Amino acid sequence: MVTIEHGPHGDAALPVRKGLRVSLSTLFMLLLVATLAACTPSSTTSGKQTPTPANSPTPAPTATPSGPVGLDALSPELAAYANQQGDAMGIAVYDLTRKRQYTYNGDATFILASSSKVYILCAYLDMLEQQGRGPNTTERSEMTAMITQSDNNAAQYLFDKLGRVTGQNAYLQKLGITGYVGSGRDWGYAQLSANAMVRMLMLLQTGQTLNADDRALALDLMSRIDIGRWGVGTTAPAGAKIYMKDGWVTGPDDLWYQSSSGIVVAGDETFIISVYSRQKNYDWSKVEHVCGLAAQVLV
Repeated sequence: MVTIEHGPHGDAALPVRKGLRVSLSTLFMLLLVATLAACTPSSTTSGKQTPTPANSPTPAPTATPSGPVGLDALSPELAAYANQQGDAMGIAVYDLTRKRQYTYNGDATFILASSSKVYILCAYLDMLEQQGRGPNTTERSEMTAMITQSDNNAAQYLFDKLGRVTGQNAYLQKLGITGYVGSGRDWGYAQLSANAMVRMLMLLQTGQTLNADDRALALDLMSRIDIGRWGVGTTAPAGAKIYMKDGWVTGPDDLWYQSSSGIVVAGDETFIISVYSRQKNYDWSKVEHVCGLAAQVLV
């Protein structure tokens, strides 16, 4: 029989067994069996995996898990045209629907001109998030002018407050974007690649940078471009949603650096493209030809 005794400070959950007489050897064997049983995994739990903690770190996002491939895998015609341009053009195309990236000279750096404003915008919004606030009236006005009107003074205002090259590069490195070549206070002469811009836009479109409100603001501004809608903006299919930014400037070598980058959402198809060019004359035809060929294949 099992009885429960309560001492002055006893715990009713700890029973004291009475009326049981066993030898020391028997007691030892019982204890040994109990110990072995406790160490043996239960058949109901031994096959289960340990659940991942809710706060486990998320792997760094990658635009192309298998790595980019040449443009010929997307369009032989596009690849042939790109080859004609030599090192004067860099192209990156990311088929977001199928998670495939295609590139030509995609890691080569080009002068960014006003396409740098996409990086400034996202870096500035990220800085405000670290401060625990959203943009104030002045900041929102400057962002709007910088993106929709391609206002250079607005870009300079935000770039200076961001910390110029140091602040910009810190944000890009956080995203895994390397190779940024700053140019002091001259944000427009900074250099990066087509692959870098496609990665920036992919992270923005898929919600892997900035909070929901700031992403919505950035994409809204990039959908309302008033000045500079060449390239992506003139070649996307009718009815597509376009989030874009162009850049154009003469470089120290007296050549024109022209670029068009954007996100195109047409029905169930979404692709991201960035085309950088360097040429003697101000001419959008080459950039637009590339954007148009890519749109024909992907939509």
